[in-house]
Amino acid sequence: ATVNAATGLVSCTGGLTCPGGSSAATWKVRGTNNQTVNITKPASVALDHETTSHTLTLNIVGQDTLLLSSSGMNGTDFSLGGNISVPASARAGLYEGTIIVTVQYP
Repeated sequence: ATVNAATGLVSCTGGLTCPGGSSAATWKVRGTNNQTVNITKPASVALDHETTSHTLTLNIVGQDTLLLSSSGMNGTDFSLGGNISVPASARAGLYEGTIIVTVQYP
């Protein structure tokens, strides 16, 4: 399964089912107009199965910097995507994880 960070589109292959409404993770950043901020994100995140000890790995992709083109309440959005390789032995069900992202001025 792949989530495109630029478009937000989700694609599933190899018999996987992607639920409707799936999209890239998106954050809104507010700050000083026309300033660039650094985005710190993990290379990967463990996704834990809802009822078993099985895990999958989400490899994170996305930009490392962001130009704040709209200051104030409007803010500027950015998205992160990624990919998951699902082995045949993976258990069906819901997998969840947390992506910790930091945005700061250089």
